[in-house]
Amino acid sequence: MNILVLEDEPIALEELELLLKEFEPEHAVFAAPNGVEGLALAGRFRPDLVVTDIRMPGMDGLDFIRRLKLDYPDAEAILVSGYDDFAYARTGLQLGVKDFLVKPVKRQELIHAVSAVLESLKEKRRLDREEERWRLVRALEGRTSNEPEELAGPVLLAISLLGNWKSGHVWQRQEEAVRPALAECAPDSYILYPEANLQCLLFPCGSSREERAAHEAIGALHEAFKRTKLPVHTTVFFKKGGERPEEAYRRALGLLERQVRLETSTLSSSGVDGDRAMDMTSVWNSIRLLEAHLAKRDFKQIRPSVDKIVTQAKLLQLPAKTIAQMLADMFTALQFKLHPGRNAAIAEAEAIADITEQAVEYAQLADWLTERLIDWLEELGGGGKEPRELVRKLMGDIRRSYDRIDSLHSFAKEHHISISHLSRLFKKEAGVNFSDYLIGVRMEQAKALLASEALSVIEVSGRVGYEDSKYFSQLFKKHTGMTPSEYQKSRKIVPPK
Repeated sequence: MNILVLEDEPIALEELELLLKEFEPEHAVFAAPNGVEGLALAGRFRPDLVVTDIRMPGMDGLDFIRRLKLDYPDAEAILVSGYDDFAYARTGLQLGVKDFLVKPVKRQELIHAVSAVLESLKEKRRLDREEERWRLVRALEGRTSNEPEELAGPVLLAISLLGNWKSGHVWQRQEEAVRPALAECAPDSYILYPEANLQCLLFPCGSSREERAAHEAIGALHEAFKRTKLPVHTTVFFKKGGERPEEAYRRALGLLERQVRLETSTLSSSGVDGDRAMDMTSVWNSIRLLEAHLAKRDFKQIRPSVDKIVTQAKLLQLPAKTIAQMLADMFTALQFKLHPGRNAAIAEAEAIADITEQAVEYAQLADWLTERLIDWLEELGGGGKEPRELVRKLMGDIRRSYDRIDSLHSFAKEHHISISHLSRLFKKEAGVNFSDYLIGVRMEQAKALLASEALSVIEVSGRVGYEDSKYFSQLFKKHTGMTPSEYQKSRKIVPPK
């Protein structure tokens, strides 16, 4: 900010200027010996804060403030005077003066007063900027009939999506990585966040020079985005003068939707990249191999086949929107050929849209696709172990390795069955869910150990698979109605001290 000092006594002016140098280089300090020269200086360097003497020849400090406020109504002022006169203070208050200091001004008083005003100016500007951004976002979204002046002329929009539309990533957490590049943007540019994962930069472009500078800033930002370690997709769109902001913004979002890809960042200033023709032959060859394995109920080959399809999509750099259409076509083809009489779809359109708008890595897509196909195949029946046999084997594994098993994941992976389907089968066959069954087996083993050996509660807890003995004690009491110590005493077992 700019600080302007007015004082007609040369020594006093030099002293004030010297004291205020403490605020440099963050703020610039300018000095003038009277009000007339002060106004001339204000015309060249718009002052944010004025520190002025009251009694000066030609134009006193109060008159100077009146004249200054006509051009710069937001400028703040601090009065300095050798006269402790209430009349001056009252006039100063009427003019909105922030403080009144009596000469000789002590350094600490001056620094404190100036710091307080600068902080209040900084906070006011922050709030004004936030309100301005809010107005601009509303204009872009078409939620106001009044077009902001900032969007009336030609504007370059750079809209950047972090991760994917529903991936849950937010720009606020990446602030440190991109702050230096954002700081280099033109002062009259605006940084908006219509959504937590959507950043919108507005660059007013009244000339070709401003447009070139905006493109350079966007290029630097794109390089900075790579430091987030997440894919960032940026579309650059030129809003012409006279075009409604919401129309330009809506078209820019449409272009962005067509360019989003997994695992890689994209920058487009045309928006046509996502619509280019794709040779999908390799993908559909891999889908036909998957179809053959599904027809044979060959569960073991589902994931390798899915990985091949996903790899082909990655090599072709298919946009997420194209992948969604490919999955919908694939599911339709598989259902028609393998089970044409089945009404329920392999995956609904909403589920396909969700995964292609959530995933940022191809592995996420492959995991979802594998689980969905296995679920579908299991629902059709046939192939692999019978449900009852699988559950009985899992129950036997739990009884033998109750201290090491803690989830369905490894068993499901070993037997090429989805976790969700295995969980449903287990509850249907065992009558309880997996977690409750595992806890029941562990508690029975704990009761046996507590009743037969003089072991401490911590030792028993570890032997049945719980590192946290307090958590074990809570589960044991919930299961038996007694704490482990009470159970030992009821069996006349004395635990070691």
